Amino acid sequence: MTNQDSAGAELYMGGYRRVGGFCASLYRMMAAMIRSGDGSEMPRRKQSNDHMIDLIKAVPIFSACTPQELKQIAASGKEVEFEAGRVICDEGKTGVGLHIVTTGEVKVLVGGRTRRRLGPGAFFGEIALLDGGPRTASIVAATPVNTFAITTWNFRSVLKSHPSMPLKMLEEVCRRLRENERSLSN
Repeated sequence: MTNQDSAGAELYMGGYRRVGGFCASLYRMMAAMIRSGDGSEMPRRKQSNDHMIDLIKAVPIFSACTPQELKQIAASGKEVEFEAGRVICDEGKTGVGLHIVTTGEVKVLVGGRTRRRLGPGAFFGEIALLDGGPRTASIVAATPVNTFAITTWNFRSVLKSHPSMPLKMLEEVCRRLRENERSLSN
């Protein structure tokens, strides 16, 4: 390699290090969402696509989605495995999406107190999926648990390709709000 080639390579690599450093940081941040608390990535168990679609369809905000929309939502998510005792979501921290429990159980904690346990088919993070706001509860794996996770940014890509979905979801949120108001007034 000539001196000129070497200087060009160093210039290129210097720019790469800056961009690469940013990309590496971004990768680490995203990978942290699918890692266990000790930093080791957990293996993922594959569920059938039809099974995932059935799980997604059972989440009330997705109940009015078409089969095509459900397929795209399923394609936007990923299966994640957590060891017992791992914190999946921290109360008050920014939420990054929805989890549907596929196996195992999680504990829902509010103010550090266990409020309930959720098992297969249960979900959490639907509010964060829509608004990206802070978590209203902490979620801890009570047993080894698998979830199907959909990040806010992947979900927004699905919404862009299906413009009628937000209206369907808003209608479902409003329906549930009215239902809750009726139950409070009785």
